[in-house]
Amino acid sequence: MTHSEILAAIASLQSKKSTDFTGLSTFFIKQFSYEIAKPLQHIINLSLSNSIVPSQMKIAKIVPIHKSGPRTSMDNYRPISLLSCFSKILEKVVCGRLCSFLEINNILSGSQFGFRSGHSTIHPMVHFVNHVSTALNNKEHTIAIFCDLRKAFDSCDHKILLKKLYAVGIRGAALDWFQNYLTGRKQFVTINGQNSSLKEVLLGVPQGSILGPILFLLYINDLPLCSRLRDFLFADDCTLLASGPSLPELVEHVNMEFKNVCTYFRQNKLALHPQKTQFMLFSNSRDAIDSNVSIFINNNNCEPENPDFCTPLERISSLSTIPAVKFLGVYFDCDLNFKYHIRTICSKVSRALYMLRSCKNFLSPTAMKTLYYSLIHCHLVYGNQIWSSASAGAITELSRKQKAAIRIITNSRYNQHTEPLFKTMKILPLTHLNEFFRLQFMQRFMQGFLPCSFNNTWISNEARRQENTPMVLRNHDDFYLPSSRLKSLESFPLYSFPRAWINLSDENIKFTRNIVEFNLSLKTHFLNKLSSTVACTKAYCPSCNTILQLRI
Repeated sequence: MTHSEILAAIASLQSKKSTDFTGLSTFFIKQFSYEIAKPLQHIINLSLSNSIVPSQMKIAKIVPIHKSGPRTSMDNYRPISLLSCFSKILEKVVCGRLCSFLEINNILSGSQFGFRSGHSTIHPMVHFVNHVSTALNNKEHTIAIFCDLRKAFDSCDHKILLKKLYAVGIRGAALDWFQNYLTGRKQFVTINGQNSSLKEVLLGVPQGSILGPILFLLYINDLPLCSRLRDFLFADDCTLLASGPSLPELVEHVNMEFKNVCTYFRQNKLALHPQKTQFMLFSNSRDAIDSNVSIFINNNNCEPENPDFCTPLERISSLSTIPAVKFLGVYFDCDLNFKYHIRTICSKVSRALYMLRSCKNFLSPTAMKTLYYSLIHCHLVYGNQIWSSASAGAITELSRKQKAAIRIITNSRYNQHTEPLFKTMKILPLTHLNEFFRLQFMQRFMQGFLPCSFNNTWISNEARRQENTPMVLRNHDDFYLPSSRLKSLESFPLYSFPRAWINLSDENIKFTRNIVEFNLSLKTHFLNKLSSTVACTKAYCPSCNTILQLRI
């Protein structure tokens, strides 16, 4: 381990002021990085060569934070684990080498998108929507199971984890180091300045650690191999999918395969939460939607007909109290119209508008714009590639609220035309913002920045015609647009993303490889489309009539 690696590891840590059990914080440590780098280098090299983690680096301070509900119930607190600042530096170094080993040898499953470089929550959601939309286009039904694991990180068995590390090639001194890292860990709870006694931790990967999430990924890395269901994993969030033309056969298939998944969880000492694990049925057939479909959690390797050990999952439909399932921060409904999610965003934006109105008379335009990005823009951005597939009518209400926000931060009239305001503030309207994120996703696909699971999701006309049409046609280099049987499916990523890329006329933007340069060029492209002056063609427009009356 070199001196420069230690300095890089310290610099990469977040400058947090929360203190560990010794009273030190990463913010304080970073102030003296050059002074402590050399002794730390010696300690870390000794740790790696002798496969021993110092016991002082295995002590965690637990601070319970109240979430919601009665404060007398311990289930309503989230335990925040504060580890030794020096242990984070050691883990940062080891984590870098472990991740390089996993990526070079392609060990992690392609279904896993959590805690991996170049992966995000958007990727499994796009795969999910592509799978369902393809099935609907092929007149098939789809059953999706949204699994909820109970305290997954805290339930990892150390013996099982070490066996899995050995199976992927981590052996010898490296395996001994991880064994020492996992064992002998202790923690105490601190409340109002009072500390509890030290207790040994016997299960789970260390909470709040840098290595913990990666070790958990290895713990459930073989989950996709236990069944024939399609898996989308983001750390401990697990979604299972299956499609088929016959609903009875599909239900039987899903129950059989889900039984294997339940067996896998039991063998690995993980537990599904029966009340929070839910399923949905996606279908174009009204008879299928209205039919009685049952999926069971198999708790003891029994047959689904045995009610003693099989718990039926809750089915989420349009008749449910909450007609949607929250999957990685986006609410999916059984019709995939995303109306519930958009209503949720509108509710959050409405509260933000009240705060903006309260501040507009004593904050500068720059500060108001910052508030807009903090309170409203973040909701319009997250998951935009997914929920923007909704119909134009569903998005209209959200677009109106964005326009209300732009009028507030520019201190304009309530009925002022907003296109010049968006151009002045250099903020994209929602319709352009939706197109922006579609093109951004396709640029990353074109340049190979997406996970390998997206390979060949979209192909060019050249690749499709290679065997049948040897001649070069006009649209040879364009993406092939798959035919959509239903008009409603054309707004989904599988169809709308390549269409947006084809419709982008500026070839210079298309060939930009750098992501930052592409985003800046694309935003400029959309801002140039906005008019600086009002070009209203509406008869008796209230805004224009107000301006005319003021001039008179």
